Amino acid sequence: MTWAEFQIRRLAYKRMEINEWKKIREIAYTSLIAPYQDPKRIPRSRNKFMDLEGKNHRVKTSDSTKERFIELYKKYLNSKNATA
Repeated sequence: MTWAEFQIRRLAYKRMEINEWKKIREIAYTSLIAPYQDPKRIPRSRNKFMDLEGKNHRVKTSDSTKERFIELYKKYLNSKNATA
């Protein structure tokens, strides 16, 4: 298989996966809005409910959270090495 054929197959696979996720999104969105009591809080569109366009939304962690994680990880490694 050449590189061009591989790229074509990759694009086709990605398109199939997105179509599958669109079906799942439709079911989830319908199950969300079906019994809803407050129509003002319903997501206005399916894209706002679950975006499939590939726009990554990164969640940034604070420095204190990173430091706390590193501290706990070092503590874990020390306890693991002490028992071994």
